Amino acid sequence: MKSVRGIAAILLVLAGAPAYPQYEQESTTRVEVIFEGVATLRDGTVPVRISHWSLDNHEKATTLPRLGTQIVQLRGGVISTIIDGTRRRRVEGEVWTVERGQTMLLETHGDTVLLSTIDIGE
Repeated sequence: MKSVRGIAAILLVLAGAPAYPQYEQESTTRVEVIFEGVATLRDGTVPVRISHWSLDNHEKATTLPRLGTQIVQLRGGVISTIIDGTRRRRVEGEVWTVERGQTMLLETHGDTVLLSTIDIGE
């Protein structure tokens, strides 16, 4: 039986396949879209999306896709945001906006973070 394993290992090396399984790291950002539709305003309609996000601990430079302007609420955990180069530590319950054209990066600090977002398209 040992010789069969040895031969299999040699064949894997010779075939160019890795001897040990290679696993891709799973995304540690999960999203649940709870509403996607349009809102009617005085000047017409705009797309709107409401989502719940979960980001695992020690995430660095994570971005969230958005439609235009985004309203964000930190529902759980502690996070740092970097919006257009300005870093700010956020605490649970805090609400902020990211305007169309701005860039927001997220960094978690040792625990899972829960966010809710409302995206308002242009």
